[in-house]
Amino acid sequence: MAPDRTDARRLLLVLSAGWFALQVGRLAVSPLLPTISGDLGLSPTAAGAVVSVLWGAYALAQYPGGRFSDALSPPTVLVPSLCVLVVGFAGLSVANGLPVLVGSAAVVGVGAGLFPSTARTHLGDVFAGNEGRALGLHIGAGDVGGVVAAGLAALVVAHADWHLAFAPVALALACCAWALHRVRLREYVRATVSLDVLPTARRVLGDADVRLLLAAYTLYAFVWEAIAGFLPTFLRVGKGYSPLVASVGFAVLFGAGAIVKPTAGELGDRFPRYAVAPATLLLGAFAVALVVVAPAPIVAVIGVLLVAAGVMAYSPVMQAYLMSVFPDDSTAGDFGMLRTIYLSVGALGSTYVGFVAEHASYALAFWGLAACLVAAAALVVIVAQRSRP
Repeated sequence: MAPDRTDARRLLLVLSAGWFALQVGRLAVSPLLPTISGDLGLSPTAAGAVVSVLWGAYALAQYPGGRFSDALSPPTVLVPSLCVLVVGFAGLSVANGLPVLVGSAAVVGVGAGLFPSTARTHLGDVFAGNEGRALGLHIGAGDVGGVVAAGLAALVVAHADWHLAFAPVALALACCAWALHRVRLREYVRATVSLDVLPTARRVLGDADVRLLLAAYTLYAFVWEAIAGFLPTFLRVGKGYSPLVASVGFAVLFGAGAIVKPTAGELGDRFPRYAVAPATLLLGAFAVALVVVAPAPIVAVIGVLLVAAGVMAYSPVMQAYLMSVFPDDSTAGDFGMLRTIYLSVGALGSTYVGFVAEHASYALAFWGLAACLVAAAALVVIVAQRSRP
């Protein structure tokens, strides 16, 4: 039985609020990274490794979250994931050294990783036929969280200790967990679940076109996680701009993304996704190059705006397509497996930027990111050509 429209909208609201809150906390790490590094004495490589631990744990939790959702029920995964996030952000709010920082980042990554595959496939099922728009709105809420994260980080750096950024996030996520418990459309299920990793991997990777799209998405994830982790540091250290410019650039990235993603999702519902996706990637490559060569802060901010228009339009378009190719009874698990693979590799993006910056320059690292986007676009075009009758 299809859910009532009001109930569906309440679910979308609460899941989007949870995604917003966890993104505020997770993405606040990036603009706070220079301050955290200075306080704890972290090198660029060590700082990049901390971000990679967060993203790596996030990646590894994707498949278990999706698999448990398929075998049990979405609320059985979503509510506990929000509770895990509360613990992780509470840990970040008291971290006084690298071990606690890394451990808390890992807990945040696990909680965050359990959430999106389950939430998005659940919304795709509830809003079948309009899933592109629903996913665009849901994912866009996280981009609004990025804007708030930039503002929160700027406020904390100017007036308080960096630890204070994370306590309000823990409280907000606790409220989201309670709200989701109240508006859930399915009941909790308790049972023993086998992960079935190898059969799922064989099913997901058995299609040649899906393998090519996975390679494209892996390149995209590598770039996105590098940008999300190091854009403020690149603008401050690599370009020599003020902390204000770095915060504005980060806010623009996610503010524009909040508008771009729902629009891109609707375009993907109306037009061939193989036409929309490579165009977004090529625009993103051009925009990253513009940020690198920007002679002034205003040009760099315009470049960041174009990065958002290109890079952030890709995910709702391609995710809607990928979910449509998996069997209905294993969509969450299959999609989670795919996300685990591409995000695990993508998590190395921050370490890559930190390593190249320490041994060469931030500019060289970002040129490499632009090249990755061009390669990803080429792979999508190859799949489109192979799919033509």
